[in-house]
Amino acid sequence: MIDNATPTEEQVLASGDRATEADVYYAYRLILNREPDAPGLANYRRLVSEGIPVKRLVASFLNSNEFCPKFTEESTPTPIDLGDIRS
Repeated sequence: MIDNATPTEEQVLASGDRATEADVYYAYRLILNREPDAPGLANYRRLVSEGIPVKRLVASFLNSNEFCPKFTEESTPTPIDLGDIRS
């Protein structure tokens, strides 16, 4: 597991817009709603070491095959007619 201690202001400023391993961990938790799997974590650690920007990291999670099906037509709310119900 990644050490998820809060980074210092100096660490944040030094990293610029480059993603960190903590960003990867939180992307898994917040976007995919799960712990990182070993192969995926290894892949993202490699990308972090190559300097992937945070925006690109987040985009890769949002465009992933795992995340996208969560927002298909089946999961889209369907409006219903409430008839004459008034507020």
